[in-house]
Parts: sequence; structure tokens; C-alpha cells
Amino acid sequence: MHPHDKTSTKVLSKRPISIGESVQVTAIVLTYNEEANIEKCLRSIVGFCSQIIVVDSGSTDATADICRRFTNEIILHPFTDHATQWHWALNHSPIVNAWVMPLD
Repeated sequence: MHPHDKTSTKVLSKRPISIGESVQVTAIVLTYNEEANIEKCLRSIVGFCSQIIVVDSGSTDATADICRRFTNEIILHPFTDHATQWHWALNHSPIVNAWVMPLD
């Protein structure tokens, strides 16, 4: 905060987050044929993020099946380009938290 800025800031918590503790963060994961990597990715956030949304671009491998082990929030959306996919995901996903962690 700039010293002349009079806006107040709200401290959410002064206590550190414990390993395995869920926080009010929505993870959005973009996928396409990621069966080799997606389980490790989702396993690393499943105990941390309170919501996980997967936006899949039409995978033809086991990506969606693996994702279903971690979340029911899997949305299919055709891929045009990276920026468009992120814009669509942020504007059309059922995000319930104020904080979003993008992963791809």
C-alpha cells in the first residue's frame, strides 16, 4: 500500500495455513489429453482448494475419467486459443470463492 493511500485493507488471517488445510480458493484447471499429468496436478490441490473446476477442451484420452475422481465440476468447452479459453472459464464457470487459482 502506498503511504499516501487512505484506503483500508482487510487482513483475512494472520495465522499461517497448515499443510492439508482447505482454503476458500477455487482452482480452475484447463485440460486437453492430460491423462499422464492430471492426477498429480489434482492430487496436489485437492486438500488445499475448497473448489476445483476442470475446463476440458474435448480430451479423447482418460483425462475426464481421472478428473472425476477429484471433482464433479467438469465443463466441456471447445478450445480456440489459450487466452479465449481462460476468459471463457473465468466468466462461465460456477465459481463460489473470491479467490481463483488458475492451473493449466
